[in-house]
Formats: sequence, structure tokens, C-alpha cells
Amino acid sequence: MTRIKICGLRTPADIAAANESRPDYIGFILSPGYRRSITKEQALALREQLDPGIVPVGVFVNATPAYIQACVDCGAIDAVQFHGQESPADCAAIHGAKKIKVFVTGEDSPAPPGSYPVDYLLFDSGRGDGIAPKDRQIPPCDRPFFLAGGLNTENMAETIAAFSPYGVDLSSAAETNGVKDKNKMQKLVRSVHHE
Repeated sequence: MTRIKICGLRTPADIAAANESRPDYIGFILSPGYRRSITKEQALALREQLDPGIVPVGVFVNATPAYIQACVDCGAIDAVQFHGQESPADCAAIHGAKKIKVFVTGEDSPAPPGSYPVDYLLFDSGRGDGIAPKDRQIPPCDRPFFLAGGLNTENMAETIAAFSPYGVDLSSAAETNGVKDKNKMQKLVRSVHHE
């Protein structure tokens, strides 16, 4: 079964919607400066409200290993998503959490995907490239991977059928006017779990 991660949760209402919708993973944006960013302390408080069957993931963009490890050690997250220009050594420095490394289409990476000491890869097509999710190019990989970018209930089935990903990662598709929408979350989870 394909897994689903809904990213960018920020409020107790978002957590309540996730608890009802039951995605496999949720994401907290733990790097400052983004619309959905929250602090380590906010993430810990939200995690305490999260159903224990849902894995909380911290999303980091070029954060220091010390800060990432502090977020893991305080219990706010169980997995780390590296979404910047992190090197394999940066990823190796983190302990006690599952690790995901993101590769964005059209952006250079410090090293090839296979050289990263992580549990999962995530291939993000970004936005506005005009390429249908089912037509994206995925490099060969030696471990489970997530897909992100441009996914929604209308194209989910064909994308999953085309690539058989371990999981899919969504954020804006689960929102209405920039706020997480419980009904959209439920539809997305159903569209993934019923494939």
C-alpha cells in the first residue's frame, strides 16, 4: 500500500483533522522563513496531540545538524526530511530518526541520490513545469521513495500506477485558502490508501 504524508501542519485544528483523516505521516516545517514554518516548541506541543499511529516528520532546509538533532531528541519528530543542499555527511550526522532526502527537479544536488545515508528518497517535481505527474522522470534508486509536486485527487491513481512509490507527499492539495481542509485531507488519504 502506498503511504501518504501531508505536510505543513501548524495548528491544533490541523492535528485534529490529521487524526481523523489518518495519513501515514505528517510534516512540520521546522526551518524559519516559510509560510507554514513553526518552532520546535510548537511542533512538540502539536506532536503531543497527534495520534501515535501517525509519524511526525520535521522538514529542514539547510539547518544545522545540532538544531535538527535537538528537534529529534526533544521528541517533536520521529523522522527528518532534508529539503535543502545537505551533503551525505550532513544526513549521516543525525541519529535516532528515519531520514528522507529530497531531490527537486531542475536543482543541482551536492551528491547523487544513491550516495545519501537515508531511509527514503523524495523526488519533488516542483511547480509550474507543465509536466503531468505521471510523466515525470525519476532517476533509478535503490531504496523506497516518495513523490511530491503537482499531486491531487484527480491525478493520484495514474501517478501511483506509473511509479509505484513508497509514498506521496502533499501540502497545498490539502488546503483551502492556505488552511488545511479536513475534507480535502480525507479525500487525499482515501485516494492513496484505496489504490
